[in-house]
Amino acid sequence: MYIYIYNIIFVSLLALLIEANKHTLDFKVRKRIFIFITSFHLILIEGLRAPTVGTDVEGYIYVYKNISIGSFSNVFDYRMEFGFVSLLKTLSLFHINIQTLLFLLSIFIILPVGYTIYRYSERPFLSFYSYITFGFYTAAFCTIRQHIAYGLVLLTLGSIKERKLLKFLLIVLLASIIHRSALVFLPAYFIGNINLTKKKFILVFFSLFIIIFSLRIPITEFAIENYFIHFEIVMTNSYSWLAIGVLLLITGLFRYKQVTYNNDNYIYYNFTATALLLMIMASVTSNALRIVDFYYIFLILFIPSIFNKIQDKKLLVIVIYTLLSILGVMYIILLSKDSGYGITPYKFFWQE
Repeated sequence: MYIYIYNIIFVSLLALLIEANKHTLDFKVRKRIFIFITSFHLILIEGLRAPTVGTDVEGYIYVYKNISIGSFSNVFDYRMEFGFVSLLKTLSLFHINIQTLLFLLSIFIILPVGYTIYRYSERPFLSFYSYITFGFYTAAFCTIRQHIAYGLVLLTLGSIKERKLLKFLLIVLLASIIHRSALVFLPAYFIGNINLTKKKFILVFFSLFIIIFSLRIPITEFAIENYFIHFEIVMTNSYSWLAIGVLLLITGLFRYKQVTYNNDNYIYYNFTATALLLMIMASVTSNALRIVDFYYIFLILFIPSIFNKIQDKKLLVIVIYTLLSILGVMYIILLSKDSGYGITPYKFFWQE
């Protein structure tokens, strides 16, 4: 697990090194350098891993090998979404080996994340640090299809901000043929464009929180009986991440006016609130996490927006270092437990 801890150390040191040159490089240049190096670094670690790192990788390799000798008409023969199988078939036309396949899939996962951070993050370091410590990065070693879909969903942010519904729908539908659970993001266009006052936001969120928490088991039982017959009621350990998310949201509410003033950062509040409400359901069925993360991944933009306009530099340093410490400890605890992703021990492909 040490290489995963090394990731956050590398990103932190890189941020400090680049920030030390703030008098010689303007912010945009520093931002580009940091995002490029960090994205490339994350792609290398993920793309150079052995095929045995990641529980689901074996299944992807099986499909790739079989579709390589089949035709495009066979893309519907697999349980995986036809869009993803078509992607594998297209890549197979170039006769790439398994390791190159994993490297390319890593690019498809990380590139949209880096691009989104470049376009919209006010503090790229906090965005990447959150992306890693909240477990999105390591989960991508296993659930590849879903994380490609997450990347595509992140790319809808521009169309939500600019209110381009058709563009939004096309991107979400593209994501859904990679992983069908992306369809749960369809309401995001309307959720994102709800602009509430602070008082109304608090009233709506906490009212829904209490109602959903009280009815979480009956709601889940109804959904399983009628729509998701392969799911089951299982108490999970999502409460810790739910608590962290609620704490972040409450922190953000103290700065609601400053963060949302004269911009559309209220989108991040809405998505974070939606993710937390859905995460209540994840406490009784782990399958709900597949839905939650389509909204929860926007934390990588929400967190930097909270701290961006704090004028008191000393307070800013204390708050950020406290946050980094809490997330770092949570991340190490997460790595020390069996997540089911099969990401430890990490091996490079040449160590097999």
